[in-house]
Amino acid sequence: MSMDGSRADGADPARGFGELADRAERIADALRRALSDAGECWGQDDVGTAFAAAHRDPARSALERVAALPERLRDFGAAHRDAGQE
Repeated sequence: MSMDGSRADGADPARGFGELADRAERIADALRRALSDAGECWGQDDVGTAFAAAHRDPARSALERVAALPERLRDFGAAHRDAGQE
């Protein structure tokens, strides 16, 4: 590390996390589109209604976590970069 806090090899540790975040964002967008295109797929019969009651909220929560991953990766990369500058 140089005196100005930059790495001697010029590598930005946040860049790798940014690339991962971009990839995760594309995956999350594709998943969101596929789920939206599929629509409600639980079924309207008793079995489908019971399945939806048990799985709709966990499925929504999982999608929210996947959608939040890109930002979390970018934040982690920035924190990693900032820690290296201290």
